Amino acid sequence: MKEILVEALTNILFDLDTESLMKQVRVVQGTDDAREFHDLLNMAKVHGKPKAVYAECFIEAKGDATVQIEGITFTSLTLRRSLDTVERVFPFVVACGHEIDKTIPVKGDFLKEFWRDTVKESLLMSAHKYLCDYLHRKFRLSKTAIMSPGSGDVTVWPIGLPCNRDEPRA
Repeated sequence: MKEILVEALTNILFDLDTESLMKQVRVVQGTDDAREFHDLLNMAKVHGKPKAVYAECFIEAKGDATVQIEGITFTSLTLRRSLDTVERVFPFVVACGHEIDKTIPVKGDFLKEFWRDTVKESLLMSAHKYLCDYLHRKFRLSKTAIMSPGSGDVTVWPIGLPCNRDEPRA
């Protein structure tokens, strides 16, 4: 099997919209909770390190309801149809970064855990948007779509359905 080139993006700029996040977690300005939430956001702005990694991969074969990419066969009629006129794909992973968990310890405080998780979700969405914009610029992509196992109902791409490698498994 040929080597797949992978690129990691680690210097992702992000913006944490304080007003929007406060609405999302239902924190009212001027309260003790607001001050604590602002402190959490300030720590996240300093220590947040969202990341993304992707690879440029080429489709090797297409069956009736399968697509083979880099030696892996994916079974999904919807995926197959979505890739009907496509020759390459960009599998990716985005992450909010583990640094937030290390710098904002909230163990045992369920409210602060909820706040931190909401901030982490915002960082994750920032990484996703950054990656999509980056791929569009770098590869001059026009129309794109995103699919993942478990998206849609069970008939689209079941999350429990294993993919099959062409090589034997141990």
